[in-house]
Amino acid sequence: MLYKGSWYEEMINNRNKSVVRSMSWNADGQKICIVYEDGAVIVGSVDGNRIWGKDLKGVQLCHVAWSADSKVLLFGMANGEIHIYDNQGNFIMKMKLNCLVNVTGAVSIAGIHWYHGAEGYVEPDCPCLAICFDNGRCQIMRHENDQNPVLIDTGMYVVSIQWNHTGSVLAVAGSQKVITQDKDINIVQFYTPFGEHLGTLKVPGKHMSALSWEGGGLKIALTVDSFIYFANIRPDYKWGYCSNTVVYAYTRPDRPEYCVTFWDTKNNDKYVKYVKSLISITTCGDFCILATKADENHPQFVLVLCNSIGTPMDPKYIDLASKEAFYIWQYRVAKKLTALEINQITRPRKEGRERIYHVDDTPSGSLDGVLDYSKAIQEIAQMFVRVGMCEQAVTAFLKCNQPKAAVDTCVHLNQWNKAVELAKSHNMKEIGSLLAKYASHLLEKNKILDAIELYRKANYFYDAAKLMFKIADEEAKKRTKPLRVKKLYVLSALLIEQYHEQMKNAQRGKAKGKSSEATSALAGLLEEEVLSTSSRFTDNAWRGAEAYHFFILAQRQLYAGYVDTALKTALHLRDYEDIIPAVEIYSLLALCACASRAFGTCSKAFIKLESLETLSSEQKQQYEDLALEIFTKHTPKDNRKSELDGLLEGGEGKLPTCVATGSPITEYQFWMCSVCKHCALAQEINNYNFCPLCHSAVG
Repeated sequence: MLYKGSWYEEMINNRNKSVVRSMSWNADGQKICIVYEDGAVIVGSVDGNRIWGKDLKGVQLCHVAWSADSKVLLFGMANGEIHIYDNQGNFIMKMKLNCLVNVTGAVSIAGIHWYHGAEGYVEPDCPCLAICFDNGRCQIMRHENDQNPVLIDTGMYVVSIQWNHTGSVLAVAGSQKVITQDKDINIVQFYTPFGEHLGTLKVPGKHMSALSWEGGGLKIALTVDSFIYFANIRPDYKWGYCSNTVVYAYTRPDRPEYCVTFWDTKNNDKYVKYVKSLISITTCGDFCILATKADENHPQFVLVLCNSIGTPMDPKYIDLASKEAFYIWQYRVAKKLTALEINQITRPRKEGRERIYHVDDTPSGSLDGVLDYSKAIQEIAQMFVRVGMCEQAVTAFLKCNQPKAAVDTCVHLNQWNKAVELAKSHNMKEIGSLLAKYASHLLEKNKILDAIELYRKANYFYDAAKLMFKIADEEAKKRTKPLRVKKLYVLSALLIEQYHEQMKNAQRGKAKGKSSEATSALAGLLEEEVLSTSSRFTDNAWRGAEAYHFFILAQRQLYAGYVDTALKTALHLRDYEDIIPAVEIYSLLALCACASRAFGTCSKAFIKLESLETLSSEQKQQYEDLALEIFTKHTPKDNRKSELDGLLEGGEGKLPTCVATGSPITEYQFWMCSVCKHCALAQEINNYNFCPLCHSAVG
């Protein structure tokens, strides 16, 4: 028995008269049943104790299976019969095998697998007991006495069968003759509990003997000849996406229905519905349709139209279901024609049809015909607000000279960028305080990402960047996922770049027609300088991203075996002690230097580590012991001078660094990213479609 990685001897087989043919654990793993070819049966407990034993006279056993409730045992015989016993070894009856009707000749049992139900069932009263014979005939039963089992003829020679972990897919392994090639090929057929064929997997090799599912149902292992093949399984999940909402379904052991979850990814809200006999989920636009089976006794199907929070809107019962024909349900969202008068008698028919067309198809068309002084325009604007049509509502309010109402509409409909644009164009100053108030409300609820999105929509890139830097700093303190930290710093820096571009565009607009471009650019730089004095990141927005980029790059190069390149990259990290803890920087530097046999650089890194005040005396002692072990064997001297240090000491100033390799760029021709303004060697960037640092497309 394998337990926690070790094998243990339990219930040692000392019967020399016969051989073990099959064994099976019960559903909770507390009992095991072992059957011998000569008819001997032993039931034991998980701790190795024998519970009972029995000799079945005059039979040859080859298979055994427990029921899900551990009350029934099935014994498969060599002649193809299956006998039903209780859990104390008392005979009950022979099983009726409907799949062998009209079959002549000898058959043997290829496999018996009774799904235990621990992960729930795909629907109530679902077939779960699979029995298959070597001639390809198979039957799937709801229980041992099922009089109406699901019958399958696989058309292949079967060697093994097994359910997946949820009992939703039955894998049947074996071989099949190919007439054109006059040979057998190994295949695995996949079926639902109701006998529907899902797919076929062809397997190389001569003889397949067994199969087994992985615990999560995403892989399958196959024994072929002297090899074990592994195949990835891609299940057809029941899911969809509509209106920022992911709709997905799964089964639970404690519920007979499907659990359908509507997950609002924007607000992180979840709505759960329980649906019986779910067949499929499909989505489009703002709506979702759940296809279900009405009742086992009445072959009718239900299409339930839901909105993005799972509220049923329009259920339809249908009597048709086919895999070969498609039926179209012409669904339309109900609209109320409020712009039409009830009495159409006095209006020409053509005019009525034209008005219906405009209201139903393009609601804003009714606004075009209203004059500026019409009293109805305010009412029309309010109608647009009620149905969430921001742009049309703003146009209506501006036509009747109500910019304040237009701004309020944008705020109400969460169109903050439009609100800020309108407020600036109409010299309204209260929008800034309103925006700040709403952002404070979000921050109090710890919805920092929502506040960032709010500022970004309102084109307040500087405030959004400050919050994003805060998130990046907090994530960096966890010291767990450097790649995630780098991405957060990249997002922060991109917001700062948008802020810089916004400032320059604003100054160009002010200076247009009044002063030269040089004056405009200078004004923009002066305004940015005022803000940069109060912030550590406006001038050095990319420092955080650079630090973690080189930190990750050095480790990748080291693990890939490029030790010299890793050392050059790690040397850059000395400039980022304010972002990455010094102990991590110099530990990585010492490791790279030691691997590169640059023991002089390695010695300097150890000296720095031993002098860090943040380390405890025990940690310092460990570094001292490690340094002593290294430098008693190797002289603390670099075998070859570091190229990077040699260039830095050359007196020509600091050279640009290649973000792809971490090496200094000494060539006159190199590539520069149009977004982050970082450089890379021309021959290196040819291997990339995106900038290694900011991930923008390489032009």
